[in-house]
Amino acid sequence: MAVVRNGVETYQEDRLVVDQRASGLVQEQLRRRGFASHEAGTSDPLGLTLLALPQFASSAALLRQDAALVQAAAAAQQASGLAGAADDMSLLLFALRREFWRKYDGWAPAMDKDQVMVQGMPYIKGAVGLPDRAGPLAIPPASGEGGPRVAILDTDLYAHPGLAGRYLGPAHDFGPEPPDTLGHSVFVAGLIAARAPAAELVVRPVLDADGENASSWDVATQMAAIQAEDVAVLNLSLGCATADRQPPLCLRRAAGLLLPGVVIVASAGNNGSASPLSAAMGLTPVTPIFPAAMDGVIGVGAYQGPAASPEPAPFSPPGVPWVRLLAPGVRVTSTFLSGKVRRMKLDQAGQLVQQDITEFGHPGYATWDGTSFAAAGVSGAIAALMQDRRVSAREALDLILNAQVPGSDIVTA
Repeated sequence: MAVVRNGVETYQEDRLVVDQRASGLVQEQLRRRGFASHEAGTSDPLGLTLLALPQFASSAALLRQDAALVQAAAAAQQASGLAGAADDMSLLLFALRREFWRKYDGWAPAMDKDQVMVQGMPYIKGAVGLPDRAGPLAIPPASGEGGPRVAILDTDLYAHPGLAGRYLGPAHDFGPEPPDTLGHSVFVAGLIAARAPAAELVVRPVLDADGENASSWDVATQMAAIQAEDVAVLNLSLGCATADRQPPLCLRRAAGLLLPGVVIVASAGNNGSASPLSAAMGLTPVTPIFPAAMDGVIGVGAYQGPAASPEPAPFSPPGVPWVRLLAPGVRVTSTFLSGKVRRMKLDQAGQLVQQDITEFGHPGYATWDGTSFAAAGVSGAIAALMQDRRVSAREALDLILNAQVPGSDIVTA
């Protein structure tokens, strides 16, 4: 995946998401600006088209020769109050919108970058700690009752025997010494299954072959696809930040399709502490992470200690309004990759600073930290309440939000 990092934001360098009805108009404006383009994908449910822009870098260099345009874009960015120089894609979007505003009296079609999402945001191979070997997680037997369906958009699912018979979709053996990032989905799935053994897990891979990055287009189109799966809860233990602090167009459209029929649970991000990694990315503890910070989505942070006196985890964003619930997220235990696993940690520049091979046993279990796993706990708790009390996902969520579940370890933020 060829990406550009622009402060807090990471995006596909040569892809543009546009409103489907305006695809032709946008391509014509691109042509006039010297950019070749073609449709790389389209989604009728989202009403969006993905445009590929080959030779983007050379065309962008010509665009930057327009001094008046560059100056106007810089002034607009300064007026927004957000620091940093405009990148090439931001400059192109500004140019396109300005042309449409002039031609159509202030109207412009919906357009956006194809942002890159990562697991746990800003999880980069151990940003909040490495997984450690653990004893087995007790998962009650599957009931076979056809319980509520919980969708997980994450990495490919590892074929763990503790999850056998609980999921819909393919599972894999990743071969010798896989990276720890590929254990993310099976870890999330185990946490949900432990709380809601009757749940059916609909697992769809969106993160890449290393388990690190996913494009917002791929996540959104998979969100649209689960409409046909009778899903009650969608778990999104991934996220992204954006330069303009607005949710990506793809995710807004996808959430609009699913809400309010599906409860969307998303991890709040791991940018709560002022770590060197967060600082290098331009993140603050209150930088909004999407989809957790989107309207209608249940953002989940992590806590440590007993539920009676929960203490927010250092990496969990503190006191932000989009975090609705807190769940255990420090040294939680779940299903994991089996055998020898490569545990890797990168520095803020993305360089490898630590690597070891750890034996996780057969089958594997681990302890791990992160808001990814707090979100999974909430998804599982909702599914369990649906089964136990015979209520809808929304009704189960309301019970949790209103603290009407005695003994629950899910608490309001």
